[in-house]
Amino acid sequence: MVYSLCKNMYPKFLVFHKRIFTFLIIFFLISSLLFSGMQSKGILKEESNGRKYAVIIVGRYAGRWQDAFPENFQLYYGWYLNAAGMMYQMLEDKYGYSEENIFLLTSLRNNYEIPKSFNSSWIDFNSNKQNLQNVLKKFKHGGELELGTNDSFLFSYINHGNDDNVSNGACSHNTFFGFPYEFNNLREIIQYFMLKRNQGSFKLYDWELAKYLSDIHAGQIIFLLQPCYSGGFINDLSGINHIICTASQEDEVATTSWIEPFIRGLNGEADINNDSKVSILEAYEYTAFKINETTQLEHPIIDDNGDKIGHHYTEAGYDPCNPNADGYLAARTYL
Repeated sequence: MVYSLCKNMYPKFLVFHKRIFTFLIIFFLISSLLFSGMQSKGILKEESNGRKYAVIIVGRYAGRWQDAFPENFQLYYGWYLNAAGMMYQMLEDKYGYSEENIFLLTSLRNNYEIPKSFNSSWIDFNSNKQNLQNVLKKFKHGGELELGTNDSFLFSYINHGNDDNVSNGACSHNTFFGFPYEFNNLREIIQYFMLKRNQGSFKLYDWELAKYLSDIHAGQIIFLLQPCYSGGFINDLSGINHIICTASQEDEVATTSWIEPFIRGLNGEADINNDSKVSILEAYEYTAFKINETTQLEHPIIDDNGDKIGHHYTEAGYDPCNPNADGYLAARTYL
């Protein structure tokens, strides 16, 4: 009787276990697919163990004729060096960048006071276009510090800026590089301003900077650009995993200090959600609010979706909750 009952149940028992076995296989397949999908979107992405590098550039300090207006030159000299010093110390002390991984390009001037926040021993190279190219080559494919998808790269530019064609709206933005107004004699002044000779040596155009940075394949590249009209560089620097923060739009003069509050924001002041860390977006919003409390004539913008168009936080194209809008990547990116 018992044997007969068991014999009758045996086929059903096999069918039941086959169904369980099939269900478990399907379950684990779906789970693995979901897990890998979440990883690819960054939901369960592990912390990267990649390298972190930074390049800090300080260009021309002040307006023309520093000998005639030394107070003005000292003002910009101190401002730029102070910002560079703040950036260097923040990266080293708060974010663990080693001195070997921070490249500082600037040129000190005689007879002007260096701010206490700046250590001249940090300087790696004088600030000129050739040295900038040589440094950036290190990070390119085949370079001695070739960057990969796990590495991050910060590019901070503290300088004046211009638009050669601002009157007709053409995109030919540049930042003064070097010291074109420190002339030795009247002949050099005439050659530069009247004969337009050798001007390219003292200007770094948006398309030039993009060329210098091409073939650097870091997993994330962050740009912090202080120059006037710096929004005009976005069209050339925009790309996948590129976060570009600028002091102003492409047709605006940046008269208010933008880089220093941005650094203070990254140093902790912009921790809006009190999670003891600061995203690039938190620092951007913190700084943009500060600027717009002072003036409505300047609009710091951000581009992080690779569409070559930057947006102010008040514009429709800015939405940190939308994966296709500006602000989304920056909200999830940390130094």
